[in-house]
Amino acid sequence: MKRLILAGLCCVMLAGCTNTNPDSISEGEAHLGEVLDQTGHSFSYVASCSELTAGLYTDGEGWFLTSVRTVKGQQDPVITDQPMRQAETGSDGIQLWYGVYGSPEEPWLALQLTETEPTCRSLGVSGEERSLELTNSLGEPVEWMTEPLEGLLDSENRLTVTLADVDLKQGLQPKSPYCEIPLDLTEALAGLE
Repeated sequence: MKRLILAGLCCVMLAGCTNTNPDSISEGEAHLGEVLDQTGHSFSYVASCSELTAGLYTDGEGWFLTSVRTVKGQQDPVITDQPMRQAETGSDGIQLWYGVYGSPEEPWLALQLTETEPTCRSLGVSGEERSLELTNSLGEPVEWMTEPLEGLLDSENRLTVTLADVDLKQGLQPKSPYCEIPLDLTEALAGLE
């Protein structure tokens, strides 16, 4: 049930997903969720749509990404389990883990943020053709996000992640970023089947 609730809530962040009611999850999405649950991992975060579901979990030292997706012409879904990569943030108090999942034709980005003193309430991703910003409407720190990579990568498979606090008195208006983290996703993309 926890997975279904989180899946419904995170659909706000997922392009192509409009489901915000866990009771109205599609049969395909429910099946992928069951397959994900059967992997035996204890997921901290789960994101799902009708053809793709992913979960993030930790072993206490690093983060891992398990994804389940349907493939046309195949009866059984494809399950991928991989370690996430740790980005160089320039700060001992900030850990950003990233991974890529989905298919080579439609890759998705997963980010997991851990801060010694949680400050990030607005997480931005800037790419070549588009940018996006996830601001937690509750004023709580942002810990993770998933997003399709379409339009985010430059010709060298790079993008930039920015971390910012928000001004709660100004209606959650993001302040200037306190950390900018460049990511090169070339190796992560090469790992997609």
